[in-house]
Amino acid sequence: MRKLARALAGSGGVMVGTFHLGEPNRFAERWSGAAVAPNVFQLLRVSPMLGHDFSEHDVRPGAPPVVIVGATIWRGRSESDSGVIRRAIRLNGVLRTVVGVLRDGLRFPSEADLWVPQLPEASPPVNGAPSWLAFARLRVWR
Repeated sequence: MRKLARALAGSGGVMVGTFHLGEPNRFAERWSGAAVAPNVFQLLRVSPMLGHDFSEHDVRPGAPPVVIVGATIWRGRSESDSGVIRRAIRLNGVLRTVVGVLRDGLRFPSEADLWVPQLPEASPPVNGAPSWLAFARLRVWR
């Protein structure tokens, strides 16, 4: 087990599901999304094209709820407005602040278009039957 732990650069978990995205004066829409370990984008070596990745602050008890949206949502619901960062949107009845926008083509896992940090003590924030996936990045040895 120690050898395996040394071989990993990091690991995390992802829970996929459906989110209901609603905003004032707009009909709610269903989107595929995921509750992710806060380090998921670091492990994937992906940075948001706008805003920032999840931080340790985002997963502290009592932290304000946040979300990272994909480019599809950003273009469709925010009309490519760079001012979407720090804007509140309602996901599954919870107001969340948009902290980042990911580039086109990233839909991890599967068809996800939005991501929330999975808090250790929180119940699953997604609709439908929860489906947890584990992933890891192998360390590069030189």
